[in-house]
Amino acid sequence: MANGASFGKGVATGVVVGAAAAVVIGYLVSGSFIVPPERLTTAIVLTQDPTLGCIASDPDALWGRSNARKPVTWNITNNCNAPQAIQFRNFQEKNPNGTLGAPVTLFDPTPPPNPPLQLIPVATAGSAPVPVTGTLQHVHGNILRHIYKYEIWIGPTVDPTQMQKVRDPDIETWDQ
Repeated sequence: MANGASFGKGVATGVVVGAAAAVVIGYLVSGSFIVPPERLTTAIVLTQDPTLGCIASDPDALWGRSNARKPVTWNITNNCNAPQAIQFRNFQEKNPNGTLGAPVTLFDPTPPPNPPLQLIPVATAGSAPVPVTGTLQHVHGNILRHIYKYEIWIGPTVDPTQMQKVRDPDIETWDQ
């Protein structure tokens, strides 16, 4: 009977060690324990600040699989005093030490939006948000998680030199 008990302990230990190894390998490969479902749509609300002028809300983080070449949409509601143009620029990977890497081409067109830069009208009661899209590009050839910072620029004209940076949110991608 002692041999049977030892065999049972050995099997149980093997199952526990195997499960732990699978969790560790999953973490090392993906950069996290669970890859969340994709979030390819977020919202930005432009509001009029008495001292800063037109400012943008911080959008929810976006995440997606970069090899899928799926469109990402920012739904823009303009509650400022005048129409505004919006553009997303300077996508840079966040390094493990917190610094930013060189700018990368993460979207097509670069930089979004698509359709081309346009003025977003002031919202009226019942008006729908204006969708701004870009198609996520394949950037890396491995199955790791990547986190990027990007900048949101807005301005009263479609001239990029007349725009100002108002936010720098994150976007995450996985290569799978």
